[in-house]
Amino acid sequence: MATKIARMDALEVAQVSTITPTPANSTNYQVSINTKVVADYTSDGSATAQEIVEGLEADLTASEVPEALEATYAENDSIVTATGTTGKPFTLVSAGTGTLTISNTVTAAKSPNHWIAENFDGAGLPVSNDTVIIAELTEDQSILYGLDQNAVDLDLLDIRANSQALIGLGSYDDNGYYQYRDTHLKISADLVRIGDGDGDGSRRINLDLGTGVTIVTIVKTGAQGIDNDAPVNIIANNVANILYMNSGIVDLGTKPGNTGAWASLYVEGGILEVGSGTTLVNVTGSNAAVISLATDSTITTLKLLDSATITLYGSPDITTADLNGGPLVIKNNDPLIITTLNGYSNRVLDLSGANTNVTITDSNIYATADSPFIIIDPHNMAIFTNATYLPNGAASFRYLSGVEQTAKYAPT
Repeated sequence: MATKIARMDALEVAQVSTITPTPANSTNYQVSINTKVVADYTSDGSATAQEIVEGLEADLTASEVPEALEATYAENDSIVTATGTTGKPFTLVSAGTGTLTISNTVTAAKSPNHWIAENFDGAGLPVSNDTVIIAELTEDQSILYGLDQNAVDLDLLDIRANSQALIGLGSYDDNGYYQYRDTHLKISADLVRIGDGDGDGSRRINLDLGTGVTIVTIVKTGAQGIDNDAPVNIIANNVANILYMNSGIVDLGTKPGNTGAWASLYVEGGILEVGSGTTLVNVTGSNAAVISLATDSTITTLKLLDSATITLYGSPDITTADLNGGPLVIKNNDPLIITTLNGYSNRVLDLSGANTNVTITDSNIYATADSPFIIIDPHNMAIFTNATYLPNGAASFRYLSGVEQTAKYAPT
């Protein structure tokens, strides 16, 4: 095990790629980037390599597709050479019926923005069981390329608050096209710590932690992300994963197509949003945490403390809901079941946004007459299977339904 510190100071090297045709008569040759055809040439009845490469090079040079403009092109009668205009990597693909041998690594792109050996102290690329520290970096030293490190399982990934380096790419490239490179740093780690120490943090930390078991601690995050994204976006797919969140703004698997799995979310503050493809087991919100859950997976325990709030946009069944904070706001589109509801003084279950039934099998109200537990249900979506347990009398529970909803009850 070694500790590797990201220094992100490698020299910039432009990528060089080559395109070599296998000549065939009356055959279509195409080159694409990001699924867009940027060169399209059909050979004649006496095809030669020179004819084909000259046709492809002319198309590539004339292309105004943004992805194609990230390289310059030349031919030598047998090969087309594409040279990057910066240290930014690109990928050429053969898309026609003709055979093109494309090498995208004749010279690999390098820059201060690549996860490569030259950008870590001692020129050592992080390997499994290492600790990686990302600290004291500027946004110019962002980690943007070489992000597929999924064979590496770190002991600790430590991203400090004094690093402003972006980690990962946005959904859209700075040149205006939908991103085709990896957007998340794909790496496993037993422990991930984000935002420790002094500093404002990064505006983007995109992590794909794979299927290993991870404990993630969010001390704090940047105040805001880029392009309306949260500053921290995490994909993690092991039902034993645990998240401890103190403050900040975090998304778990909210991007289209993302999935995730977590055993426990302990959110003591900040704003957490969980995507629809995420499986959850236990969720606890405390202090002033604001949690949004789009998941449809069954939640074993959902617990609210202090002034924390949870909004359910999905329709997850809940085995036990302990509402000693709140409110819990349900905006379900499919029926859901709360097997056991435990309600406490001056707390609220808000069903005013529910679009279909919420079945409550057992309800236990541990409140008092002067500080009752409230269910707001203007559209009569609640279905109570069993009688409510009211150890302190009927006045400890207020169920506001139908015409009673002239105004929402606001707990103090």
